[in-house]
Amino acid sequence: MFIIVLYDSFIHNIPLYYVCYYLFGLFVGKILSIADHVKHIGEDETFTINSSPFSIIITLLLLLVRFVWGRHFLDIAQVAWTTDALYLIFIGIYQSKWKSMVRQMDEIIYGWLGSK
Repeated sequence: MFIIVLYDSFIHNIPLYYVCYYLFGLFVGKILSIADHVKHIGEDETFTINSSPFSIIITLLLLLVRFVWGRHFLDIAQVAWTTDALYLIFIGIYQSKWKSMVRQMDEIIYGWLGSK
């Protein structure tokens, strides 16, 4: 992903500091991944994601940031490519949350295999 951003920054004249938006998204995603927990229920081999009320509120705020306030805040900060910055932020958030969920599922599976 970094190579694609680097390539786009040279080909399309997008500033390279836009990688910081991705890193900011990773940071926010790590904070948000604390609120979601993956659980293994019974022997039917299903996983469930338990979200706290905090997670639901943050998800609603992220939707508002993405579709209502995001461009306005970035325009105030005089960001030239606001949609690219928003995409990079949310790519970082989703990647961080998915990594956290996969890590939790791995721990459950390895713990389950270790007990057999």
